[in-house]
Amino acid sequence: MPHKDADQRRAYQREYQRRWKAAHPESVSKTRKQWKDDHPGYYARKAREFRERNPNYAKDYARQHRQRSRDLMLAKRYGLTQEQVDAMVAQQGGICAICGGPPGTKGFHIDHDHTTGEVRGLLCGSCNVGVGWLEGWYQRFGLRARDYLLP
Repeated sequence: MPHKDADQRRAYQREYQRRWKAAHPESVSKTRKQWKDDHPGYYARKAREFRERNPNYAKDYARQHRQRSRDLMLAKRYGLTQEQVDAMVAQQGGICAICGGPPGTKGFHIDHDHTTGEVRGLLCGSCNVGVGWLEGWYQRFGLRARDYLLP
């Protein structure tokens, strides 16, 4: 036997399995699929049992990782960092870009052009909803309303 020490043997076996699985992905995939077919509902049952044993896990995880999640969302949706958003808040004086009011209970909303993705500013919740409604309304009725009001 090449490894008499149990820890060395386990490490060797793990490394051997890792290499074998990397060299034979089709066999691994077929074996896993067959196992899942032979054990329907296994993963759903395990997830349900975990949630029953750890009822606050999702809330605790979200609380612990809230800032990281926000940072990832800012980067993905808007191409911004938290520092850039903080700079925008300071540039606007901590008020909404439209009404001049304070941010809502969830903070500022990042207003952006849905066509180009360009960030326009930070809005309170009410103004953000209003701008969204106005953009949709204007696209449908804006020119007709202009022609009606300004003959």
